[in-house]
Amino acid sequence: MKSLLTKFKKTGRLWRQSGFLEGTKIIFSYLKIYLESFFVGSGDILFISSGVGNSAHYRVYNVAEELRLHKFKTAITNADNPHLIKMASKFDIFIFHRVVYNNAIKNLIQKIKKQKKEIIFDTDDLVYDPNFLVYMDYFKKISAVEKELYKKGIGSEIINNPYVKIATTPVEFLAEKIRQKGKKVFIVPNRLSNKEIALAEKILKGEKKKDNFIRIGYFSGTLSHNKDFAMIVPALIKIIERYPQVKLCLAGPLEIDKSLNKFKKKIEGIPFVSRDKYFNNLSQVDINLAPL
Repeated sequence: MKSLLTKFKKTGRLWRQSGFLEGTKIIFSYLKIYLESFFVGSGDILFISSGVGNSAHYRVYNVAEELRLHKFKTAITNADNPHLIKMASKFDIFIFHRVVYNNAIKNLIQKIKKQKKEIIFDTDDLVYDPNFLVYMDYFKKISAVEKELYKKGIGSEIINNPYVKIATTPVEFLAEKIRQKGKKVFIVPNRLSNKEIALAEKILKGEKKKDNFIRIGYFSGTLSHNKDFAMIVPALIKIIERYPQVKLCLAGPLEIDKSLNKFKKKIEGIPFVSRDKYFNNLSQVDINLAPL
């Protein structure tokens, strides 16, 4: 029940960030992915994730595509799947990505352990550690229902389970944090899907906005990047003041520092959009910022 309430809360945020029409389009695409994940056959590797958004897209769906290209029979399911327990007998390797621990996950892990199969923990953030999670902007902005669900850390019970020996993560910083728990860690970078690469190539062949402005873009995917952006605000102010031809393009969920208010005419706001439109928006900036 808490998991469903959390999804409704996220849906409301998405509508506020993207507007009704664009938000509805994104929500229906997520709903399609969510429902499809309930229909799983059998194979070598199963990804289990609690979400269908950006994190799951890059850490689950695109990585699964890469594994399939290397002839591994790979499937994806959502942690809400009512038939989750049956998956233990259908696969050999289970990769848990940002999975909130509950009785269904507990029972699945117990069955996997009885069959002596492999469990891999995947994360792209420190959300599994409650000591870090409570200080993240993302955690401070979410609803009380979500805070209650996440307060112990997302997947902390899995990464701290002695049976789990292996973890995957996209960067060395996180790998080192997980190695401190005695786990063997493999760095698996985020990747674009073949469809996204084809889309990007098509966009690059198109025309770019023609004017005399140089656009500097910052594209935020979640509420967790406010502090990242705040670090570079002083430098951006100096650039805007010094170079009149510069415009700042700010996309997605982001709190903008009051010190930027005097530059409103130089700032272009872009709402959170579908992934296809995101690539097009990205192509229109001259410089893309990533202060992570």
